[in-house]
Amino acid sequence: MTASSPSPSQRLRDAAIKVDAPMTVLPPAEVARVRRVVEERYTEPGSTGRLSARFVKATRVEDNDGWERIGPMLRNRPVIVFFDLEEDATMLRFSSAFDFGLSLVEAFGVSFYVADQATTFVLGVTDDGHVVGVGEAAGWLAKSVR
Repeated sequence: MTASSPSPSQRLRDAAIKVDAPMTVLPPAEVARVRRVVEERYTEPGSTGRLSARFVKATRVEDNDGWERIGPMLRNRPVIVFFDLEEDATMLRFSSAFDFGLSLVEAFGVSFYVADQATTFVLGVTDDGHVVGVGEAAGWLAKSVR
């Protein structure tokens, strides 16, 4: 991302407006809670680097169209969308996975993580062509490649 290019969250916000997808920006306290829970549940303590590389007990699948793979796994529930902290600290809440999917099509090429409100799972689509899942999503992803 260059100084002149929009952040991933801005690209998704712009896309959500374009497709009329209900979405909100999470307040800082909720962002901190989600990041803390994801770190505690799904990463090695003290690890650094991209979140997808720090996940433990994760399922990883090489898939250049990974964003298409995760839609059925989300079952149209509300989702929280976030990014590697070094890339963009903003988190977005979409009222449904369907609305997130519509926005994502418009903002093609964004690497992201998606979780439910309780952070029982995290699914990520990386810029190197992988889908990674932890928590409940690890099992969903493993079943999707059988």
